[in-house]
Amino acid sequence: MHARTRKLLTSLRRLAGPTYRDSDRLVDCTTCRSDTVNPVRWHVLDESTWWIRLRCGACGFVREVAASNEEARRLEADLDRGLNEIAAVVAKLDRAEMAAASDALTAGLERDLVGPDDFRRASQG
Repeated sequence: MHARTRKLLTSLRRLAGPTYRDSDRLVDCTTCRSDTVNPVRWHVLDESTWWIRLRCGACGFVREVAASNEEARRLEADLDRGLNEIAAVVAKLDRAEMAAASDALTAGLERDLVGPDDFRRASQG
């Protein structure tokens, strides 16, 4: 699909509004069903209600909701879970990168391709 066609379809989806049944989770997009919705603005309406502007990270659909304190707490918990998932993937990728670097260094040392001079600071003169 061409980029222009994708943009047109995205614009039409935004104009048409939600196309899926509402989820009870605020992190679920009502347009594309992705679970990548994040709050971009919020404020307290009264002691039991929050106004929250939400944006989907997948399709860009923006919606505004009035959420109870409980719904806001669930949104925060869902966002925390998502953040923990991202952190776990980053840690896994970091470990894999360190293992690959270690393997490369070990291979270089075994083949005498790396020596002490490779770790000496360049002279500053």
